[in-house]
Amino acid sequence: MTENLPKYGEPTDWHTVDSVRTPSEPGEPAPWEDAEHIPTASLNDVLNVAREQVLEFAPALPPELVEAGKCPASYRVAHLMQARNLWNATEPDRSAYGDDGFSIPARPLDWIVRQMLRPKTPIPVAL
Repeated sequence: MTENLPKYGEPTDWHTVDSVRTPSEPGEPAPWEDAEHIPTASLNDVLNVAREQVLEFAPALPPELVEAGKCPASYRVAHLMQARNLWNATEPDRSAYGDDGFSIPARPLDWIVRQMLRPKTPIPVAL
């Protein structure tokens, strides 16, 4: 049954608090440089919610990847992007304030993240 699934390439791990704060190579920036200023418990929550959202929207992974706690690279990148979006949603939008002086924009799964998880493929239409 898994022969009809897309080829994902080399599976990788989902992001963790350590993986977003630590550079993959010496001298390079961390994947999410601002993550070091986010409390660990909050960052862990944001990463968990983002992973759940990615899994809910994306095509189902093969059982062997799920059991191993692995994901394709596109899911890992989408995971980080969505985690950033979620965290940024907690920051006030400095360009638009409500009557009370506060504004928290709602950011659903970003269209770029959605495209990464479910790429649109051109399908010819016959008239």
